[in-house]
Amino acid sequence: MKRPLIGVTCRYNEENEEISLIPTYMNSVAVHGAVPILLYCTEDESLLRSWVDLCDGLMISGGPDVDPSYYGEERHEKCGPACPSRDRTESRLFEMFREAGKPILGICRGAQLVNALLGGTLYQDVPSQYNDGLVHSIPNLVPAWHSMNIVPGTRLHKILGVEECTVNSFHHQAVLKVAPGMRVAANAPGGLIEAIESTDDSWLFCIQWHPERTFQDDEVSNKLFCAFVDACR
Repeated sequence: MKRPLIGVTCRYNEENEEISLIPTYMNSVAVHGAVPILLYCTEDESLLRSWVDLCDGLMISGGPDVDPSYYGEERHEKCGPACPSRDRTESRLFEMFREAGKPILGICRGAQLVNALLGGTLYQDVPSQYNDGLVHSIPNLVPAWHSMNIVPGTRLHKILGVEECTVNSFHHQAVLKVAPGMRVAANAPGGLIEAIESTDDSWLFCIQWHPERTFQDDEVSNKLFCAFVDACR
């Protein structure tokens, strides 16, 4: 059986024009039978279209904060710097893959961007805007860990097969107002949204935690990537 091709977006340093991505993003789909393709920042419409035609699915990876203008807000004092080139590229890729009806998985920043593009809003700084007593990020990318409740009856619940699990956490932003056409699929114990999914038949899941870092020894992460790759296949 032909291995599906999955486009994976990457970080972009606008100062020195370097691209980067930790290999776990690529490995998370490769070990489940897909071929990952690195998608870098560009505004070349013909190249973007070629990627959409070539790839069977899209993974929008984690990274810097989304510019608040994408959800109609002024910048909070604790909002981090955005990457305009990446915001533009990923916005266009999401639009094109969505129009093509191909599976999309947004992770962390990817989840936040998708929610903003569809008309939702974000907490620009969870520690100062939403105090639930949990630690959602630790400096220097040291993971915080907390439990997560999956909403019964959701498609995510059907994929993962559990109503509660433990997830890692590396974020200071999160979904505030859920975009039209999306619904909450999982929450942290204090209520902060950890996952949203499309309400129609499209394969569109947006998750706040980082399963690409845990798929090697975590059944929940493995189930998510298996479902993603299967949908792309």
